[in-house]
Amino acid sequence: MAFFKTSMRETTKQNRGMIKVIIIIIPILILIIAGIILLKTRFFSKDSGQDLEYGYSITTEQSFMMGFMEIDKNNKFGNEIGYALELGARGARCSIWYIKDNFEEIFTPMAELYNSGFEIIGDPRPMPPGPPANYNDYKNKLRALIRDKKDIIKYWQIGNEPDLMWQRGGYTADDFVRFFLEAAEVIRDECSDCKIVLAGISNQYDSSSENYDFYEEVLEKIKKQSSDSKPFDVFDVHLYTDDGDYDRAERAVNDYKKLLSDTGYSYDIELVSTEFGTYSGKPKDQNILPFQSEEFQAEMLIKLYVKFFNAGVTKAFWTSVINIHKFGFEGQEGGYFDLVGLIYNGAGSYDIEHGIKKGTKKKAFYAYKTLASKVQDKTSVEEISENVFRFSNESDIVYIAWSDDKGKLPSSITGTVKVTDYLGNEKIMDASDVVLDSSPIFIGTNLDNSGNGYNPPEEDFQEGKCGDGFCDDLEKQTGLCPKDCGDLENGSEGGAQGRCGDGICDGPIEVRNCPQDCVER
Repeated sequence: MAFFKTSMRETTKQNRGMIKVIIIIIPILILIIAGIILLKTRFFSKDSGQDLEYGYSITTEQSFMMGFMEIDKNNKFGNEIGYALELGARGARCSIWYIKDNFEEIFTPMAELYNSGFEIIGDPRPMPPGPPANYNDYKNKLRALIRDKKDIIKYWQIGNEPDLMWQRGGYTADDFVRFFLEAAEVIRDECSDCKIVLAGISNQYDSSSENYDFYEEVLEKIKKQSSDSKPFDVFDVHLYTDDGDYDRAERAVNDYKKLLSDTGYSYDIELVSTEFGTYSGKPKDQNILPFQSEEFQAEMLIKLYVKFFNAGVTKAFWTSVINIHKFGFEGQEGGYFDLVGLIYNGAGSYDIEHGIKKGTKKKAFYAYKTLASKVQDKTSVEEISENVFRFSNESDIVYIAWSDDKGKLPSSITGTVKVTDYLGNEKIMDASDVVLDSSPIFIGTNLDNSGNGYNPPEEDFQEGKCGDGFCDDLEKQTGLCPKDCGDLENGSEGGAQGRCGDGICDGPIEVRNCPQDCVER
């Protein structure tokens, strides 16, 4: 019995000691866990595919840019330059193929694109893909090309998807590394202010895939063999989706960042995407690929673009303006890439089956156009809550938002806002009444100084602004500009249209506030 009591006392002492240790350890563990979480949100693991944390802001020196992989003015299904300009596109990758010892501009002359206002990423490369037969001849021709075009082209891409194109031809990573180093030397010599773009992996990958291993080897060998401390300035990201997973865009960029870091590239590298996309319809060559509606493609277009920009991509080029016809090595019809464009060509089996005429614009056409009009003058993006993004520049802000479940806007967005759907339809409503769903919407245009609500500023009586003397439809509907539409306009006769005393009854505001203009005569 005495032994039992002694043991209990000893046990009690031990328990008290353990409690003290636990009290000390728990805060330490909390700090360690918090540190791990912080590290995971700041540095992105290829395996984890960690998304950017909310509040993480991306700011670029230039405005975000949208464009196309190729723009073909001679496309037999329509002039793609005209369509691209209508869409608001500002960039294009231009293929310059080295065929029979000479460079040939494919699709559209670069000077014509430049004069139409497009920024060009030039992509000179041997065709078929692989090293040139004679490097001296190739470099001499490349040198002449850059001298001729360096005033209009400041981005030069070396190769395209070598993990696919070169390996398919039986070439190795060593073959491509030599090609890259030879071409990069010429570009640096001939154009000191030009940027070298390293061609990206053919599509998203995982850590065990052959194309990832190929590219890891390429990056390591370029780092070791190049005499330039910064062998390239820009890295190209390609992505094609078929499953609605829009977060893949952000994960892919984070994976590329880690790949570059793991292979020793510690300097700032600009990220662009010269080709990405998804389709509408049902690809014939892949039974496993699901049908995707026009609405689905349009919504995915916006989500992929937004996710790319939020992850740090500065320029992103959709694959094609018009659906390609019989794309591919075997010339198959109705495959994935025949369906990625924003306009039907009228010749595809899907078009014929559904009676769709050449030149018919998909819903994704309008989604692209609306998005381009909202984000291309912006230089900063921040995800302020899940799938709610704040794009801004020094003078303007626009929010892009959606929700996989029914959701509301964050409480930081208040007041009267202008809501635009992806088709460009607009309406005015209170922010608290906005219900988010899977279809992205654009919120705001002219915003007040706090970045919240819709409040057109008064600026020198410029038409379309409060104080311009005109009561337009928006001002009539909302009553936002009482100086233009209400009884604070002095009511004197002879005033500008939209003021009391102008003799014109043009809306409910005047019915209430300007009866002298609205009486029956």
